[in-house]
Amino acid sequence: MEAETALTSQKGRASPVQEDYTVLGMTCAACVVSVNSLLSTLPGVEDVRVNLTEKRVWITYLPARVQRTDFQKALEKLGYQLLLTQSEAETAKIIDQDLQKLWHRTALALLLAALVMVLEMGLGHTGVLPYTREISMVLTACLLFFPGRAFFFLRPPVKSGTAPWAWIPWWP
Repeated sequence: MEAETALTSQKGRASPVQEDYTVLGMTCAACVVSVNSLLSTLPGVEDVRVNLTEKRVWITYLPARVQRTDFQKALEKLGYQLLLTQSEAETAKIIDQDLQKLWHRTALALLLAALVMVLEMGLGHTGVLPYTREISMVLTACLLFFPGRAFFFLRPPVKSGTAPWAWIPWWP
């Protein structure tokens, strides 16, 4: 991560610093808009650029008015995680762990979805199992509440009113 040091200009005013960070939890364009609009409203922030594909944010700010931890606290309220690590190796390790968790959730979701499909399309119509619909309902609930919880249940964004429109109907 490259960070420019704050230099004092001839007028005695601190010049802005530009830093870039990794943001975990951004999954859609609405997330980018939320992150951008929230960070732009913080005092001392002059410019914010967010990239969804890289999961990065570039912030130009005045260190005398706002601190790096303020960015982290603000984004945590929205349900995102801002990585303040200086080392690229540490950042890569955290991203790899996050990706591994996603693969595990995906594998579990595929298994549960395949079981529901076999029950409903194969065994459900033949009358082999007496409680096919109830079993499918339980498996579908497990699918939504365990591997799917990262996509459908984001309590902080819903409470703050900043949840993307796609998630709001799923909130109980």
